[in-house]
Amino acid sequence: MAFSTFQKTLVLITYTFLVSLYSVAQCPTCTPDLTCISTDGLPSVCPAVQPNGTAGTYYEEQLTFFMPATLTDPTSGALVTLIDITISSVSGLPYGLEFTLNDPDSTFHPSAGENYGCATICGVPLLPGNYTVVITITALVSAFGFEITQVQNFVSEMTINPVAGVVNSFTYDNIANCGGLDVNYAATIVAPPPSATTYSWNFGNGATSTLASPPTITYDTPGEYTATLTTVISNFVISSVSVSNLSNNWGGDVDDIFGSADPYFNIEDASGNALFSSVVVDNTTSTTWTNVNFTITNPPYSLHFFDDDLITADDDLGTTPINIVAGTTFFDVGNGTVGTINITSVEANQFTDSITVSVFPSPNAPLLQDGTTIYFADPTLETFTWYNNGIPISNVFDSSYTMTSGGLFSADVTNAFGCSGTSNSILYCPPIVVQYDAPAMELFVPDNFQSYQWSFNGLPVDGATTYYLPVTNSGNYTVATTTSYGCQTISSVYVLNLSIENFQNNASLILFPNPATDKIQIRDADGLSIQSVMIYDMMGRCIGKYKSIREGDFYTLQVAELAPGVYFADVNNNRIRFVKH
Repeated sequence: MAFSTFQKTLVLITYTFLVSLYSVAQCPTCTPDLTCISTDGLPSVCPAVQPNGTAGTYYEEQLTFFMPATLTDPTSGALVTLIDITISSVSGLPYGLEFTLNDPDSTFHPSAGENYGCATICGVPLLPGNYTVVITITALVSAFGFEITQVQNFVSEMTINPVAGVVNSFTYDNIANCGGLDVNYAATIVAPPPSATTYSWNFGNGATSTLASPPTITYDTPGEYTATLTTVISNFVISSVSVSNLSNNWGGDVDDIFGSADPYFNIEDASGNALFSSVVVDNTTSTTWTNVNFTITNPPYSLHFFDDDLITADDDLGTTPINIVAGTTFFDVGNGTVGTINITSVEANQFTDSITVSVFPSPNAPLLQDGTTIYFADPTLETFTWYNNGIPISNVFDSSYTMTSGGLFSADVTNAFGCSGTSNSILYCPPIVVQYDAPAMELFVPDNFQSYQWSFNGLPVDGATTYYLPVTNSGNYTVATTTSYGCQTISSVYVLNLSIENFQNNASLILFPNPATDKIQIRDADGLSIQSVMIYDMMGRCIGKYKSIREGDFYTLQVAELAPGVYFADVNNNRIRFVKH
């Protein structure tokens, strides 16, 4: 009895688990949804469609599955009792996902009333891509009074979408890959001017950068890397101002008679408002004001110098704009007042963020050959999809495959990390066996080659370029074939002896007794007359021509003088094998 449709229904349950029996369950415990039913009475899963996952993002889904105790197999119409369902293995699950079943032994007993189960799939899938998940289940069912155990492999696909990640201070466009990884980073914190923002990247692979958007960073060796960005926001601060000479505009007040100028300066905004005033330094034309510590927040600003007078108005010694750049800047007002402004960069805020980038090893997938068996020796490989001339081979998921037909064989494989790879190709050209169709008097080989060339006794036969060859002569025959996938094969030699090989029984002829003693009787069911019969021995040699005597519906041949052995009678160009005692 066939259970293929029933098995396909069962795989809906196992597919939704998408789990590895070797992982350690850490997901929250689930509770079955008892409203989960099916309209056709077959096992079902709620929800029927799972959402895709996203690389680097936590994934959690609780699933309920309904397993009826009895059902009708859609293929055979038989009433089936579902005794046990056991999930024996699941491979190819995206790396980072694990699960928790509400039945820890992975076996469910619908016939005992266990009609509902559930599972929680959770974790952080790291690698984006389309995954081939190979699921093996064992179903124990009862039908027609027999218990039948079915073991079946199924292939399912799961998609993990790529991620464009964001942390507090930067973005990245990838977080994990197989074999190698390119990541584009970009800082997201930029302080408004006149504050300055600086960046210090350490990508964990020896590369660093100070750019807001550094060039693409390549990780080409499997491992885990910590990429870190330190973002520093700094303010420009006027720390000191110096004058080495003042203009001659300061003289005239009574106190200037007894000494030099008494300079000071204001820091003014664009409207001329004084935002800061320095102390007055008495009796000097050259001085330095330290510890100014004025933070530049809303430029433009300028320095306005004065001579402090006691009686008259303060003398204007000139104004210079402030060039906002860290370091010491020389200024010359143009009227004799010259000096320097020292601006420093002072850290105001600092942010540090990091992510872990993972590069997983790609599968080591050399395909090996031992006779007609091709196989993988790497024990870390988990799933195998075999191809013959680029076409998937159905229901074969083991690490080895025995070639029975010709072609180019290869396989797609995945390892425990979910990384995939494609093997090398192996060309298999099976031996060609020539066969003989005696009634048609033709030699032939399978009709699945690209070209044919028959040879007779070592020489090519003109025009013999089809899969069959009509033959009229005994001798040695071979055929050379080619295929579209690269095989060039010559068959073994077929030795044809038409004298013997062509002596075959014909359904319209009746010969008896067989074995014969002194005579044989022959009748042609088609009603043809038999005038004479040629007798041949096993070596194809003609023994003689025998006259037939009609006796009613039969023709009689006297063969008493023949030695005991096997002979062939040529009757109306048809041959019949008989034995003489």
